[in-house]
Amino acid sequence: DRIGHGGTPWWGGGVHWDEARDLSSWTTLHVSLQSDSDVFAKVEIHMQSLDADDPEKSADGKVNASDYGYKNDGSWHQLTIPLADMSGANLKQISAPFVLVGGGGEKNARLYVDNLYFTKE
Repeated sequence: DRIGHGGTPWWGGGVHWDEARDLSSWTTLHVSLQSDSDVFAKVEIHMQSLDADDPEKSADGKVNASDYGYKNDGSWHQLTIPLADMSGANLKQISAPFVLVGGGGEKNARLYVDNLYFTKE
């Protein structure tokens, strides 16, 4: 998939489910990212869930893609992210298993996303 920056103060997108799902038996998120644009130098990966104490609220776990090997150098980078690193997210009530977020920048910059999957390692 290709994400094109709209020239706005921030960007974001991902997978959102209508009903929360239990991902607590999964251990690892895998995803490949590629860009050579400065706009995508900092990419956050979020996982959103329903709050364990109040299901009307959401809880968010997030990591920086660069902490798992991503660089905006034009090469593909395969990231392997332990779900335990998504502290703050309630893995039993996931409503958005994969969300990418970043800051403002030039219009039409591109970020490519591939090989998104979860494993039980």
